[in-house]
Amino acid sequence: MKNILYLLAALFILSACTQRSNDSAKDKEGKPAEITFVEAHGYFFKNNQDSLASSKITTREEFDKYFGAATVMGEKGKPTEIDFGKSFVIACVMPETDVETELKPVSVGEFSTRPGEHTGKYGCLFSFKKGEKQSFTIRPVSIIILDREFVDIDFSVFTAGEEVINRVN
Repeated sequence: MKNILYLLAALFILSACTQRSNDSAKDKEGKPAEITFVEAHGYFFKNNQDSLASSKITTREEFDKYFGAATVMGEKGKPTEIDFGKSFVIACVMPETDVETELKPVSVGEFSTRPGEHTGKYGCLFSFKKGEKQSFTIRPVSIIILDREFVDIDFSVFTAGEEVINRVN
């Protein structure tokens, strides 16, 4: 029963984190438009860093301080290009673990506890799924690229997985 309550709470919060943007991005009918993002691939969190100073990263210099490129062979092996003149990133970095962990972005937008309510508070929701214990440790990372149009918005970062929703920042 307790698991069902946790699941219902998680679903409620997930559905409340609708994909809406600030007033500067509206569709033809004047309704808030969706904040779209691109998931960046091919980066790792540097092991000489403990944590991010901020989940929002707006410059190449700051990004390179925390992340390294993880190039692998093949056509899709190059890291996603990020143009900090046109974009910025929001990163979610989880603690080091020896458990296989998949971390994925779910949504970005205005969040509230009631459907249709405009709070002016924005969030990025990432989901995580844990797997088997491994013989090595990893630092799960997910990075999303957003249009620079939204750089002045303060975003909160949330992770949701299994029965837990955590606020990262």
